[in-house]
Amino acid sequence: MIGSESSPGLKYDLNYGMIGNRGDEMRLDKYLKVARILKRRTVSKDLADHQRVLINGKVAKPASEVQVGDLITVIFGQRQLTVRVTETAQYTRKEDAASMYEVVEEKRVELE
Repeated sequence: MIGSESSPGLKYDLNYGMIGNRGDEMRLDKYLKVARILKRRTVSKDLADHQRVLINGKVAKPASEVQVGDLITVIFGQRQLTVRVTETAQYTRKEDAASMYEVVEEKRVELE
C-alpha cells in the first residue's frame, strides 16, 4: 500500500515488508547492527552501556534515537570510528549497508 491514507509515508518492499522513510528515527543499538558497523546488536548495547558510543559528541544509551545527519562515534578496542548517518532503514541487504552511513574519521586511540 504505497502512499495509502492508512499508512502515509510508508512503503512496501517485496523482500522486507513495511519499511519506513529515510528520515525515520531508529534505536542506536539497532542502527549499528543494521548498518553493519558492529556485528551484533548485543555488542552495540554493551558498548553504549560502557559509554563508548557518542551521538553528536554526547554519550549515548542503547535506546537513544538516531536520525539522518547525526554523527556517531564508536570506540572499540584501540579504534575510534566516526560516521555520519545518511539513512535509517529498518532492514538492508549486506551489499547496501554501507550506504546507510559515510565514514567521517577513523583512527587508532591509546587505551587509558
